[in-house]
Amino acid sequence: MKNTIYTDADLNALLLRGEEYDGNTIEIVIDADNTANQELTIAAGDASTTETITPGTRNTVEIPRMIWNFGGATTVTLSKNGTDAETITLTFPAAIDVDAGAALNETETANEYRMDGSQSLQQQITSLQEQLQTFSMQTIDYILPSAISQADIADGSSNTVLTFEISCDDEDARTAMLAEIQFLAETTVTGSTYGDLLLTASIALDGNAVGTLLKTYRDGRQVLKIDYLFENLSKGNHEMTVTLAAAGGGLSLMQILSAFLLAAKSSGEQYTQMPLFTNGQWAPGVLADGLDPDKMTEEAMLDGIENIIIKFSVAATPNGEVPDISTLSEFYNSSFILLNGAHYAEPFYKTNGYFTKQGTHGIGPSTTGQPIGQTNIFFYIPIKRLTGFKKLVFEAKQVKDNGTGIGQPDYNLSAIGCGAVVNGTMNKVISTEEKNIDWTTREVNISSLPYIDYIILDGIDGAPGFRNIRLVK
Repeated sequence: MKNTIYTDADLNALLLRGEEYDGNTIEIVIDADNTANQELTIAAGDASTTETITPGTRNTVEIPRMIWNFGGATTVTLSKNGTDAETITLTFPAAIDVDAGAALNETETANEYRMDGSQSLQQQITSLQEQLQTFSMQTIDYILPSAISQADIADGSSNTVLTFEISCDDEDARTAMLAEIQFLAETTVTGSTYGDLLLTASIALDGNAVGTLLKTYRDGRQVLKIDYLFENLSKGNHEMTVTLAAAGGGLSLMQILSAFLLAAKSSGEQYTQMPLFTNGQWAPGVLADGLDPDKMTEEAMLDGIENIIIKFSVAATPNGEVPDISTLSEFYNSSFILLNGAHYAEPFYKTNGYFTKQGTHGIGPSTTGQPIGQTNIFFYIPIKRLTGFKKLVFEAKQVKDNGTGIGQPDYNLSAIGCGAVVNGTMNKVISTEEKNIDWTTREVNISSLPYIDYIILDGIDGAPGFRNIRLVK
């Protein structure tokens, strides 16, 4: 698809046109005025490029594919004689599944566009898996990553980009890891000398290195392919990871094009996983339509913006009875978050890559002077209905411990669960309420639910933290 945005002399978008085309392109056509020294800056994260605009003529500028910020946004800003005019924002999906059909669409905000004609990594692999389920009596299993990180890697730094979990029923099992990772390489300049970017891909099994790939790259968009066979796996649970380390340059605009384990036959329970909330980001297409994740941040909470997307049902008085979630039934399966709890219940919000709450309210002080009591909360986050999953897996930690009352139990506890609206009634399954000093992986069996409409965060005193939330079939 050829996407063309026509603008006026100040980069105010006037028209978006899409044409059938061999490949996917984006170009901006600007009718420049006679102002001297005009430039168009195209930026994606730390990467950017600048195009000179000729005054008094119609200029056509193509957005380089290497600046398409997959899973994020690319900005295009016009500068006129040193003064910024307008900016166009282009938001991209995590991946594109079509070679010539990715179209831009207008959003409700002027000068902002979103690209469609794509699927997330999870959707692509799930679709492939569903096509293969009828083949060979399901003797081929595609096991998805339990965690993915597409964060930039600076010169001299490293990052674990893929994590897989598998359970083997038999001794001497085997599985193959296949992955394709695209990124923008930028070599580091020492004086006037340009060297190569040395990329080290370390493959580990249960924390022990089992394989290393060494690649050198020059500047530009690059691709790393991994094809590794794990053999002689012992019976039980295993974890496989891929860690990338950069030297002589850095990696940015990373995109996991594909990643899965391929088992010749099922290794125990089919471990198909669907990441929901990973590295501080919701997976594309998971949240209910109309629910903006940017309104669930700490900043949005402090500014009062988060309250706009929440419907509250809490005890009217400090010692009052907690109302049932059914008091919010008119908002079931809508784009609103549902908050149900005690009088001093506080909303959860996202910060530093996890969900937490303030922990600044309570009926009275603890022995440490911190507020506790009547703070229990159920925070229902609506998602698009999902079926076929048996477990919810997550990591939890007590971020803020507010202490206890004299001779009282410790209620600095947390849990997570799922909810399903069945014939107008909310059914829910919640994990046990626990206290975790450090980040701890926990899970809850949700197989009793026919499907999943809500992810439910549960906390009492203090401030628990939740991250890396995923579903497992």
